[in-house]
Amino acid sequence: MIKYLKVGLIVLLALLFQSNDSVLNSSGGDLFPVLESDIEIQKEVLKLTLRNDMYVDVYFEFFNPKEEKELTVGFVVPPKYSPEYSDVDSVDIEKRKPDIEDFTVVINDSLTDYKFGLLKDTPFTKLKEVEGEWNYVYYFKARFKSGLNIVKHTYSFNGGYDSSGGSFYNYVLLTAKNWAGKGIADFTLQIDMGSDFEFEMLEDISYYDDWKIVGVGNKRARNFYIKDGFIELKKKNLKPIEDINIYVPGRIAEYQDPESLAYQAEIAELEELESLSADRLRMLRNYFFARKGYKFNSKDLLKFYSRCIWYLPVEGKTSEEIFALMDEKTKKRIEVLRKLERAK
Repeated sequence: MIKYLKVGLIVLLALLFQSNDSVLNSSGGDLFPVLESDIEIQKEVLKLTLRNDMYVDVYFEFFNPKEEKELTVGFVVPPKYSPEYSDVDSVDIEKRKPDIEDFTVVINDSLTDYKFGLLKDTPFTKLKEVEGEWNYVYYFKARFKSGLNIVKHTYSFNGGYDSSGGSFYNYVLLTAKNWAGKGIADFTLQIDMGSDFEFEMLEDISYYDDWKIVGVGNKRARNFYIKDGFIELKKKNLKPIEDINIYVPGRIAEYQDPESLAYQAEIAELEELESLSADRLRMLRNYFFARKGYKFNSKDLLKFYSRCIWYLPVEGKTSEEIFALMDEKTKKRIEVLRKLERAK
């Protein structure tokens, strides 16, 4: 079961505040003010990089058209969730510090000090009433001089997980609407999930057609497969209508389904394979060549595997060359499938 939690970046001004929705454990979000009518985001370059944890690197250019002002900015995160801990908020709270790591903010080339603790130990009374006193908060002073201000913000966090082994990663973007201009004048987003990786953007937002693959990969609507590289979105005058929610499908369910391609090709027992038709065994044998990018001469195989988002055929590779690069376990599996196929 997935447990959804809240996280957010807020400006703590008098009794005004806002928080952002996210998923299990911890997540991220833009810096934002409350009812800030003067300062605008001229540029944002957001990089999300998954390497076990999700690493967030954000570059902002803010423009303050008036005199210098100081805001107190807070980053609210929930306690770490785990079945081993009590559901009672106050129990084991010291063992449940959030999974946010390497939290830094640099404002105009100056590393900014911050404080961290339970909301119950802070003076933010109204915030505690809404967010709960057993949540944690990072908070710091942000001084915006008149004119251009450059803010760099980094941290890492764990994603949420479901029972199939899938994982969720969230970044709050809608808060950009709280700055002057109600958006971001020049926005760049890069998402690097690593090599040989399949993932989905959960929201059906209008600018998916603007995503570009930098490197080698495949895109089908909201679904992406990246063999090597990352995806990138560039937008001028972005008015966010959705937050960023990335879902990485778990392969546990795929390998538990005896009808799935991966299960039958890779782990099905001999007794299970013996019940399959020669045509199905042929498809399974060629699964390993498809994963390596072999361009099939047979039209039926080409049509079948072209439905797989991860299938990226490469011209000029022979089946013999690809087979020679496979490990011994895969080669033996192919031979088992070939013998069964011929016996039909």
